[in-house]
Amino acid sequence: MTATNDADLALERSTERWLKAAVENIRQDFPNLIHSVGMPRWSEDSEGGFVRLPFFVTYRYDKLDDLIFDRNNEWSDLERAANAHGNLMRHVNILIGTGVGMMRRYSLRELFQTILPNPTTNGEMAFLDTMMDFERRAQEFVCVVNLETVKRKVIWPIAGISTINTIALDSLTEFRELTAEEKLTCLNVGIISPWREGRADRSQSRWFGLCITSDEQKIYGDSPYSFARINQYSSSVEQYLEDFLTITPLAADRIAFHAGGFHSPPRFEAGGIFDGGGTVSSSSLTNGFRFSLGEEVLPLSEDEVKHLVSYWSQITCKKLGKYHKRVINASRRLYYAETRAKSEDVLIDCMIAAESLYLDDDKSELRYRLSLNAALWFEGSDQEKTTVFSAFRKAYDLRSKIVHGSDVAAEKITSSINEIKPIIRDGIRKALKQLQTSQAAPEWNSMIFNSEK
Repeated sequence: MTATNDADLALERSTERWLKAAVENIRQDFPNLIHSVGMPRWSEDSEGGFVRLPFFVTYRYDKLDDLIFDRNNEWSDLERAANAHGNLMRHVNILIGTGVGMMRRYSLRELFQTILPNPTTNGEMAFLDTMMDFERRAQEFVCVVNLETVKRKVIWPIAGISTINTIALDSLTEFRELTAEEKLTCLNVGIISPWREGRADRSQSRWFGLCITSDEQKIYGDSPYSFARINQYSSSVEQYLEDFLTITPLAADRIAFHAGGFHSPPRFEAGGIFDGGGTVSSSSLTNGFRFSLGEEVLPLSEDEVKHLVSYWSQITCKKLGKYHKRVINASRRLYYAETRAKSEDVLIDCMIAAESLYLDDDKSELRYRLSLNAALWFEGSDQEKTTVFSAFRKAYDLRSKIVHGSDVAAEKITSSINEIKPIIRDGIRKALKQLQTSQAAPEWNSMIFNSEK
């Protein structure tokens, strides 16, 4: 964030001096510069929890503008530095945004207003952050102005797993506890609704999220939106969510949920001042029950974190061999099984996962080869392998009856699911481990012959 030329340095220093003077002016006249708006809004309390207030506090902008611009001796110097800065002036009085966010137009004064600290309240008193790092804020502002891209952040709240430290899945993707600001966003837009009305204590607000950052090109002027681009972007980021939910039970034997339960994942996005601020998707849908309870979840162990990162690299790899694709498909189908309401659908997904994992292009004797290969791939005694063979043969028959419309007793379906699901999960883990050193599929015939020795 260090200035690279005289124009940057002049703008940074002028911005820092103006910001310090503006905050001091606001501090001195703070009670007269704010007013409450009668709209319910969540706020952070003094103990790290959250409380829902019947109002929120904002500036009286008619009075604020006069104080921070006309009566601020530093503004004239900042205005000169701004007018001399070519990159900054490209953002003034013109629509600006990205192809996947919102467009907005700023005047010069409105642009600098965005870096002011916002007033907050705990319901009894209003506060202003006067201890901010003014130099850093000015440097960050100039850096954002100079960039031709906008860092856009997409966040899905996730329940069912937690972590002590941030888990970096790759350079752009991480799983971590949400910041206080992100939690407030979830509360205020309705993505998360606490069980206790109007309050979420610190112990009940340990909410975590999957966060993806991308660099989106700035768009200047009256460029039309491309709905195809927006849909493509939305589909691509939602694939990251599905991939994460797919590998979690493989890494930790736990099922992770997003804030919409199993379906319709709500998320919120932030792109900064040059991407129209934050946007929310599907916030009106039913919240995940686990978020309402705010239940404590044991954090992932060190080994589980290692597995999570390893599986992430495998499921998001762009160049996959034929068998690797089948294993990933098996992983996803096993996750889909967790999202089904009907046991018949669960069994069908489990069997699709099994076929992807244990079969190849040979379409003959599917029932026998599926059952045999599942048994051969299973780590256990000969007697246990025999049990696995029988379990998959029974599951195959039940699946066939279901897809052909025959009546099947619910208890038989549930029993079969409970038998085969953990075996498929362990089989996928074994396959993913093998794929770390070889992209070749298992040599099923050689395994058969070895078992007969």
